[in-house]
Amino acid sequence: MRGSTRRRSSQITVSFNPVWNETFAFPLHCPDIAIARFVVKDFDSTSANDFIGEYSIPVTSIRPGYSHIRLNTGYNHTTDESASILVRIAFD
Repeated sequence: MRGSTRRRSSQITVSFNPVWNETFAFPLHCPDIAIARFVVKDFDSTSANDFIGEYSIPVTSIRPGYSHIRLNTGYNHTTDESASILVRIAFD
């Protein structure tokens, strides 16, 4: 898809509370219409890849610093306290 950029991370700590510790840089050509989407899936070799949750936000609404993001987990975009990620956002 034109204008979209994806990055895949590798899990560092395998547990109920995994750690990724990855840094990604995305060039923004039109930040006024750009949307950041965070998606978490459970990838394993013994079963199908399970959708954990997602969260989408306009880039213009993102503030720099640390954010605790509760992921939408499915029907009707409900949130689940156990489906969340901690991210650090920085703009250059």
